[in-house]
Amino acid sequence: MISTYNASGDWWSPKMFRNVIMKRARIEGFLIADYRSRFPEAVEVLAKWVRDGQLKYQVDMVDGIEQAPAALNRLFTGKNIGKQLVRLSPEPTLG
Repeated sequence: MISTYNASGDWWSPKMFRNVIMKRARIEGFLIADYRSRFPEAVEVLAKWVRDGQLKYQVDMVDGIEQAPAALNRLFTGKNIGKQLVRLSPEPTLG
């Protein structure tokens, strides 16, 4: 749905929506919160997949709070790849 926030025109209805009725299709939305009770199970499995290299992820990071508006806009334009983060300060050095 995020991709349609700035859309114009007839974006709110799927093309050929009448086929849902004619083909007797079922459309059902869901939210991640519907599966809240299974979060611990998911974390365990997903963490294993990351450790084993079966699940890979990317981080798209920009530096500085002044870049936050541009980073947010990247979510709506599709220019970010992976999780969009804003780094507020450099990593602390040990020692």
